[in-house]
Amino acid sequence: MGDEVFLEPRGTKGRPQVKRERADRMIAALVIEAEKINADPLPWYDVTKLSVFGSYLSAKPVLGDLDIAVRTTPRWQPNSGGFTRAWQTFPSDCPAPKTIARDQLSIIHWPRLYVLKRLKQVGRGINIHSQHDLDSCGFEFEVIFEKPEGDVLFLK
Repeated sequence: MGDEVFLEPRGTKGRPQVKRERADRMIAALVIEAEKINADPLPWYDVTKLSVFGSYLSAKPVLGDLDIAVRTTPRWQPNSGGFTRAWQTFPSDCPAPKTIARDQLSIIHWPRLYVLKRLKQVGRGINIHSQHDLDSCGFEFEVIFEKPEGDVLFLK
């Protein structure tokens, strides 16, 4: 037996595959959710860029999943102590799930993870990746959302 790969009727990890029409609806919903996150005063991060890549860029009618790259930007000025305040105060404003609350590193990053979790909850079959990682790989992608420059909310 060689190294052939056979596609099954289910996507990654046994999940049903995503039809293109559903992927289009999820992309529209992701853009709306990014705008909601950016308008919400609670998160300590803004969504500044969303990109789609992978099988969505092909002509396939059925995709394995929907790969989305996300760039987030903190809402505080550099060197202002905002990161420390974010992870110290955000959990009281928005408690972390028990799975995150057990891991100190996840607690520290909960303000950013909260934003990523909101995006992922748009629909089953969405895989969230870092825009930075996607940029460094050189893969083809299509930007589906970009926050206008100068539209910045700095927290004090």
